[in-house]
Amino acid sequence: MIDFDLIKNGQLRLLVVASESINSLPEADAQSMVEHIAQLPKEGEDAMIKALANEQEQIAAAKRAKGITPEMERQQVEKNMQRLFAIKKDFERTVRKENE
Repeated sequence: MIDFDLIKNGQLRLLVVASESINSLPEADAQSMVEHIAQLPKEGEDAMIKALANEQEQIAAAKRAKGITPEMERQQVEKNMQRLFAIKKDFERTVRKENE
């Protein structure tokens, strides 16, 4: 699990958590990147904030261009959560039957 709490600047931490470029890395590499970002001086933090904010703007623009709305994204998340809960319920039922 990546420890984002190492980044003290709240705005920078939120942008790093939301960054697809960082979160798409393998966990060890992402943690290393977070540790590096946490050690940046103030000027480096400001530059990183600008870069990550720009990344988020580009992602939002690409989604708008594809016609993806926040409502559509919310609905997809809800569907995924329902599937996850169903899988968890089936798993727990199977484990319970196996234990009996």
